[in-house]
Amino acid sequence: LIDTSSETAVAMEDYLQVLATCDLNAVKTDDTEYAALLINAYNVFAVKLLVDHMRAKGPDSLTSINNLTTKGFFSGQKVWKMRAGVIGGRTFTLDAIEHEHLRREWAEPCFHACIVCASLSC
Repeated sequence: LIDTSSETAVAMEDYLQVLATCDLNAVKTDDTEYAALLINAYNVFAVKLLVDHMRAKGPDSLTSINNLTTKGFFSGQKVWKMRAGVIGGRTFTLDAIEHEHLRREWAEPCFHACIVCASLSC
């Protein structure tokens, strides 16, 4: 993924484009499709944040997603609150996907096991 020309990196970028341009209102009409879309979006956004960081700073520059911030470790915006990606023309954070959509709309604890936070603590 760090090599931007790899098939995997290209596929990820293609999927990010599909998410960005999807009809979110149409997907919301089917709970299963909407939940799957949000879970998949969360996962690809988390991976993308890590990959972008490693592309910029080197593959050994980050030991945990918890250390990814907009500035310094203690003064910056944590990864969960950073703009992570676009779904249907709307920008989302990882926190918003998990707490404002998945947990609020379904109250299903199993969803936490479906999202990959890429944290050493999970």
